[in-house]
Amino acid sequence: MAFPMGIPLYTIIVEDEEEEEEEEQQRMEAKRIRQHGKRHHPTRYYPPQRIYRQRRSFEDLSEDLCVRRVRLSKGAIAHLCELLREDLQPHSTARTALSVEMKVTTALNFFGTGSFQGATGNMCNISQGAVRAAIQQVTDVLFNRAPGFINFGITPRQQRERAKQFCYIAGFPKVQGAIGGTHVALKAPAEQPLIFVNRKGFHSLNVQIVCDAHQQILYVNAKHAGSCHDAVIVQHSTLPDLFHEDNHVQGWLLGDQAYALQTWLMPPLNQPKTQAEDAYNKAQAATRNVVERTIRLLKSRFRCLDRSSGALQYTPQRVARIVIACCVLHNFALQEGHLFNIDDEEPLLPEERELQAPAFEEDEQLDDSSLIAATAIQNRIVQEEFNH
Repeated sequence: MAFPMGIPLYTIIVEDEEEEEEEEQQRMEAKRIRQHGKRHHPTRYYPPQRIYRQRRSFEDLSEDLCVRRVRLSKGAIAHLCELLREDLQPHSTARTALSVEMKVTTALNFFGTGSFQGATGNMCNISQGAVRAAIQQVTDVLFNRAPGFINFGITPRQQRERAKQFCYIAGFPKVQGAIGGTHVALKAPAEQPLIFVNRKGFHSLNVQIVCDAHQQILYVNAKHAGSCHDAVIVQHSTLPDLFHEDNHVQGWLLGDQAYALQTWLMPPLNQPKTQAEDAYNKAQAATRNVVERTIRLLKSRFRCLDRSSGALQYTPQRVARIVIACCVLHNFALQEGHLFNIDDEEPLLPEERELQAPAFEEDEQLDDSSLIAATAIQNRIVQEEFNH
């Protein structure tokens, strides 16, 4: 082989080797094309398309399952959605935004079953974060709407109607409401946990409720810790002002032995000595029993309030809002004519049914003049109504 003059020998050898390698690669590529009929390309990764789970609202449930899991009929829930639509309408147009129906279904399922948020998300096929946001939003909307559903009307017509309905029960006159308390369990708060421990040893809110003869809730107070006495809660509530003489309320509430005798609150007699006093106690207990049935109905319909479903894992302020929201839904269900058979439900825990406060001692009364006036009213009721 003749080499060009002036070109180094090693440069020519390297170029020849490169040409040979290139020719070899071309031969191998031609061989692969003949064998496979196409050119070889490296494998490319294509990410799979994101698949969203099919979400479910009350509209996708049967009537029986809807009542069992969501605690209301489909017609009642549809009406509730329309009432709350303005406040719950999503502001986002994203496909992941929850509809009003989904939010209401999620919150009602949590209120009704008492399950943790994960179980609620599994039923509705939404994430844990979406469940938490839906429960909080619906709770806040119902809390803000509470004055429209829970109110103690004091017009003369309302007073006469309430007194008449209560009188039908056992003949107790001028009753404007039955008052009772119940404990709603919650996790130990970060601040001052000891004041939330009740007599049974668990953390709770002491919730006070006043209802009418048809189990409609007229008043609810969920501000106080479980260690607070029922009589103390009454004295620090708005009830004394409601029964002030300026409001012209003609009647009283009926409470158990945990409450102090007031001119507007009639507890049972501690030691009845006459037949009339015994008749007074029997009529008082039979009439007051309506609030105990109301509390049992409330906790049976909304099991999140019952300790058998576990303590609520929220702060006391959030638990208080949940209690008010459930009371709103209770009144809404009664207004819709949606009855609930509590006999089909699991029984409540014994300490939840009968967590009664100890009797309020007479020496704890703060105003002797008020006690004298209240005792006179109580004696007059005994003599005029039950001395037969």
